[in-house]
Amino acid sequence: MKRLVEIFEPRRSGGTTLASERESHVDATKRQRRAFNDSPGQRFRKAVSEIRKHDPSGERMRPRPAAAGRLPVEAVLVDVGAHIGTHTIYALRTKRFARAIAFEPAPRNARLLAMNLEANGLAAAAVIVPKAAGDRAGTAVLHLHPRNTGAHSVNAPPSDDGQVSLEVPIVRVEDELVALGIALERIGLIWIDVEGYEPQALGGLGALVERSIPIAFEFTPSRYTAETRQRLVELLMRHYKTVHSLGRGDPAAPIGALAKLAHTDDVLVY
Repeated sequence: MKRLVEIFEPRRSGGTTLASERESHVDATKRQRRAFNDSPGQRFRKAVSEIRKHDPSGERMRPRPAAAGRLPVEAVLVDVGAHIGTHTIYALRTKRFARAIAFEPAPRNARLLAMNLEANGLAAAAVIVPKAAGDRAGTAVLHLHPRNTGAHSVNAPPSDDGQVSLEVPIVRVEDELVALGIALERIGLIWIDVEGYEPQALGGLGALVERSIPIAFEFTPSRYTAETRQRLVELLMRHYKTVHSLGRGDPAAPIGALAKLAHTDDVLVY
């Protein structure tokens, strides 16, 4: 999902200072503003559109003004695996979300995320949580991809030649939101892209899943065990009715269709 790295993140040359990096980064961010019609922006628009068209029971609603849509007033986006802000910044700039809570455990990504927010005048609207998300609190090993900063992965090396890893704190998203004083009824959308660690991240949502808050996530069945996939689908089937393809454009289907989905796709459940 994270395909705007070169737009958000300028290349570093040898000996660059933080000041020069920031200056070139601001230039890159200006170029980024022209890129919101790329696939991440399209997927985000699809997700928000589907949320506004359906009520909590999954039944289609009549078109209504944005202020009367499914998103709550002063809606909050929870971005898990925020990278350098691809979805957080887009969400805040659409004005449909008043605030964002962005989870990003990789230190350099989190720093560039902060720079992107500042360059877009959005720093006051977002909280960066420099932690990974899982189904229990503690620590985890984050394996760094040697070429793609959007492909770092918890507990599983993302490439054969990746040699660098670091220990990072890991939390349950529900617990962290409570600690931050975020009212669950204000959360309009949870966006998860954690490179195969989605079942664990979803397992830490707790009451957010029980409230059937819409979730967009990268479904990667090839990276799940059969048991993990079954538990994930069963969890979602208890609280959601519909799955909508954001990436491949497949028609909306009953949530149970995830049990047979064989390919990777960005999906929205509601």
